[in-house]
Amino acid sequence: MDLRIKKTYKALINAFLELIQQKSFKEISIQELCDHALVRRATFYHHFKNKEAFANFITNYFVRQIFPENFIKRTVSDTSELTLEETYRKYIKFLFEYIDRHKKLIDSLNLSQTLPIVIDALSDNLVDFYKKYLKVRNKRDDILQNVDPNLMANYIAGGLISALKYSFRNNSSSLSRKTAINHIAKIMYKLLN
Repeated sequence: MDLRIKKTYKALINAFLELIQQKSFKEISIQELCDHALVRRATFYHHFKNKEAFANFITNYFVRQIFPENFIKRTVSDTSELTLEETYRKYIKFLFEYIDRHKKLIDSLNLSQTLPIVIDALSDNLVDFYKKYLKVRNKRDDILQNVDPNLMANYIAGGLISALKYSFRNNSSSLSRKTAINHIAKIMYKLLN
């Protein structure tokens, strides 16, 4: 990618992250975003058809933060000495911490009704992650004989997203974050063994 394009994207992302701390996505105008990023409107429209296209770009940017390149290979090698339950716990904790760090963004996307796009992108990436992860773990641990990996990956991703949503909606309940992480990891372990 051209260095100028990278700089433009970085400026828009940084401006967006600053503005989202002050107002919802719906309240941020393209002009305000461009002014804050020191990017011309024409440049913005050269890269994005409209504000929704920019929302998709931001969504994909954050999903790539959760699933960077070589994530599967690193995850499998980083967790090769861990039990499956410990591996699930480590990854679920990572997801919770990532979402906690970006709570303001998620709340704003939720208010602007853009959150379903984020959840769909996250779900697609979780399915892809678990298909690859299960394939690697199955070769090593022989854990899922005669189980369709696509079905299992979709099942795990859907359950994990529902559990994350439940945990964040009910974070004032008696279920602590640590307990939620441990329970989700146990459930996943039981399902896969």
